[in-house]
Amino acid sequence: MSLLSRSELLLAASLAAGLLVAPDVAAQAMPDIATDRPSFSATPQTVAAGIWLGEFGYLYTGNDDGPDQQTLPQALLRYGLADDMELQVNWSGYSRADSGGPSGFTDASIGVKIQLSDRPGATRMAFPATLSVPIGDDELSSDSFDPAVKFAWSHSGIADFFGTAAIATSDGDLTFSNGVGVAFAVGDRQGLFVEHQM
Repeated sequence: MSLLSRSELLLAASLAAGLLVAPDVAAQAMPDIATDRPSFSATPQTVAAGIWLGEFGYLYTGNDDGPDQQTLPQALLRYGLADDMELQVNWSGYSRADSGGPSGFTDASIGVKIQLSDRPGATRMAFPATLSVPIGDDELSSDSFDPAVKFAWSHSGIADFFGTAAIATSDGDLTFSNGVGVAFAVGDRQGLFVEHQM
């Protein structure tokens, strides 16, 4: 009389193999990540091939000429298609305006980021390109598929400088915007940055 059936034996062997391999996998170093949130500027670095990265946040926009705006979850999903290319799916989510301004769901976007250079100590560069998808509420949607392209760069030295220039269309209007900033390490795993968007 057999104690284990063939399928139970295979399951037990698979679990045992998994337990033997798990410490090896866990011991592998996680790659450093460079996030695109919460700033205007995109990092010129891509996530490694086969890796998913989810970034989420809260955005408060103070406006002297109109209502203040609060938006979340500011979701950005990034997936490494290759070591120098990633897929991006972005959705700001629900935006609420104070004082009777427009509130509701925003448009989403899908895009790719192509890394041009990634040599430590040199200027890193990338081209992120997106296409908005008009899924938002009437007051917050452009009601069209709007393309945008950016040029993102960073340079490490005494301090880490970064910036992004963007060209986009929305409702048939062409817009240009850019941002520059500087980042500082605060510890081994923490940092802070200051950015000016124009």
